[in-house]
Order: sequence, then structure tokens, then C-alpha cells
Amino acid sequence: MPAARVAPLTPADVLPHWRVLAEDIGERRAGSAAEVRAAKYVLEAFRKAGCDDARLEAFPCNSRVSAEARLEFQVGGSSWQRAETEVLVGSPSTKPAGALRELDLVWVEMPEQSGRLTPGSMKGKALFLFGPLATDTNNHRRIVQSGAEVVLWVDDRVAYEWPKSDAILPVWAKRHGKLPTLAVGFLPAYRWRVQGVKRVRVMLKAEHATKDSHNVVADIAGSDPKAGIVALGCHYDTQCGNPGADDNGSGTVTLLALAAKFAAATKRKRFKRTLRLIAFGTEEQLSVGSRAYVLAHKREMQDHALMLNYDSCSSALGHNEMLVAGSAELERWAVRGMDRGGAPVRVSHLVTPFADHFPFNVFGVPSLWFYRPNITGMRWQHHGPHDTLETVSPEALCRLVNASLPLAVQAADASKLPFKPGMKAADKPLIKRFARELFDM
Repeated sequence: MPAARVAPLTPADVLPHWRVLAEDIGERRAGSAAEVRAAKYVLEAFRKAGCDDARLEAFPCNSRVSAEARLEFQVGGSSWQRAETEVLVGSPSTKPAGALRELDLVWVEMPEQSGRLTPGSMKGKALFLFGPLATDTNNHRRIVQSGAEVVLWVDDRVAYEWPKSDAILPVWAKRHGKLPTLAVGFLPAYRWRVQGVKRVRVMLKAEHATKDSHNVVADIAGSDPKAGIVALGCHYDTQCGNPGADDNGSGTVTLLALAAKFAAATKRKRFKRTLRLIAFGTEEQLSVGSRAYVLAHKREMQDHALMLNYDSCSSALGHNEMLVAGSAELERWAVRGMDRGGAPVRVSHLVTPFADHFPFNVFGVPSLWFYRPNITGMRWQHHGPHDTLETVSPEALCRLVNASLPLAVQAADASKLPFKPGMKAADKPLIKRFARELFDM
């Protein structure tokens, strides 16, 4: 097998890096001092691994400097009770600043009840949204135009007590505006609905600033400069309030360990194509770092043959999943490779803008996203306080990565790519629409 000259990953290769990221540094929200510290750690690890070139590429991001919120609810005529809540990154403050507002609560189930959100229909009210928040531009515009004083939001995919951290998409906020927005846990929200909660008290105070985030880019030069690039990507930032062991410490430690394995292999023989390892910043606001990378490297995107993205792939109990964006030949080749590697995968061939591979797809670069959900389409610890080293498995991560390793090696070494390059023609209109609506590309 082509991967024989690259040693497989072991838990000992990833655990030291994982402890630094998830325990020593912890939360790594975009533009924060902790995110900068993580970027510098990744850079130094790439250099120690023996990469030919490693550098930081800065880009601007919207960084949450501080956030404070108070949310109270009332059941019938009982006294007011405090509820746990989380401020979405990018959220403005409620007005007047610092005041606790008492508001009528209006429940709207999304997206099927989005028609209720007409201009001004929620003025002076608290709008409680149950369902997807960041999937449809028109619905975002309806929410803003409704004029609600505050939006309370529950992600219907994560049925737990704690509120899920998230962000208001920067492109939508710039184009259509934004409202003060707080997340609420699924189970508390369910109890409110059963109990008939109709009024809340809310205060939200947030400060944001434009700061630098960084992509960390490292090359292991190929023997043929004209042969192109095989990119391997991850993101190293987190949402607020969690240490991001799985999302995406798992992908970050994968790239750091692979850098050392690839560099050691090139001492014997260089790969034909350049291997480029990219740790992206600010993914958690919808792949801001990946977008910055492809725009900064626009002229050489035609040289990128394939992008392998590792994100949230270490759940102890879960399903190995591979999302394919590219040709049918790419899918068949990748599925056979994962089977041979002993880690069969559930395969989805779909266009999804919600990971760092998508900006590459916009430029016609096919991709494989390796992921390990443990509930339908998601992970129970997603963007929450339990995304710690206690809930991940180094063994599960290594099995998945080692099965995908021959794919990276074969793509980097083959005289002719073992799959048809580019994107499916049928997928291009959707890619174009997502690029325009979500990424301003």
C-alpha cells in the first residue's frame, strides 16, 4: 500500500498536543489571546515536525471581547426564576444598555412558521425560535425585520440542559442586520412550553471588536513543483465556553501528528505533490479563516488537487462519516480506501457550507470531510461545556485518520490523480448560491 512509507498515528502522537489545546489553553474563541496562543503553538509544532515552511497568515475577524446576560422566566403568577443562557457571538446588546426588560414571549417553530415573521410583527416582544437559525437567508431577514427586542433560540438537534454556543453569521449581519440573540437549552425550553411561560425578563450586554485571527500554513514540498498541492485542513478555534477537545482539537492534533509523519517520510523520498497543512482560525463563525485562505491564495487554487478536512472526528461512541464534494470517481476511490484501511464510513455526497472544505469547493477543489457524529447528524457535546478530553477517544481518532492516510499519500504521490478532478456539474449551482449568500464570494 502507498501509505507503508508513512507511519500510522498512535494515541501517544496526539495526546500531548491535545492536552495543551484542550486543557492548558482551553477555550479558543476567534481573535482572543487564547486563539493567538493556540496559533503560535500550532506554528511551533509544525516547525518542530520538520515542515519545509510554516507561517502565520493573519486576517480580520469579529471577536467577542465581553458578554453579560440575564434571563428570567415566570410560570403563572410565581416569582421570577433565573435561566441559564449563552450570548451568540456577534450579538448586539439589548436597549437600554444594562436594563432588565420585561417582555411578552412569542413562540415560533422554524422554518415552517417563518411566515409569521412579518415586518414589525414582533416589535416590543421576545421572539423564541425553535429550530434552525443559520440555514436560510430569507428567514434571517424575516427575523431581523420582525423588530423583536430580543431573540431566544433553541437548537432542536441538541436535546440537553445546557445552551449551545454559536454565532450570528458575519455576512448576514453585514447585509441584513442582526438582533440581540441568546441561546437557551433544549430541556429548559421544553419545560417552559409545557408550563405555559408567556413572559421573560432579559438583559444582554456584549462588546465586539475587529481583531486579527490567523491561519497556520505549513508545506512539505513535493518533488515536482508543477504537480500541484494536496491540502489537509482543520480548524483550531472554538466556540465560547468550551475547550473544544473534539471540535476541533481532534482535527488539530491530527494535523500536528501527520506533519511529523509526513516530514519523516520525505527524508527517504519526497512526495510528488506538495502536502499543505492548514489550521484555520475563526471557523466557528462559518469558515472565516478558510474563506480568507482561498481568497489570499486565489491564483494558486487551480493547483490544489484535493482537500481533506478533519473536524470533530474523535467521539468515543459514534459513526465514522465521510462527506464527499466532488466526482463520483472521487467517492468510489475514497470509499474503497477507507474500507481497505479498516474504517468503513457512512458516505454522504452533498454540498454543505458548514465546514472548512466549502471555500475550496467554490474554486473547484474537491474535498473529503472526515467527521464522527454520535447522534443523528450531530454530537451531543457540540458547542457545549462537555467537549472535553473525557468525552473523546484517541483510539477512535487514530483508527479513522489511519484509514484515511493512504488516500492522502496516494493523492500526493500518484503520477495521475486516481479520481476525476473538480466538482460535479449538478452541484455547481448550489455551490454558487451558498458562496454568494453565506460567504460573499
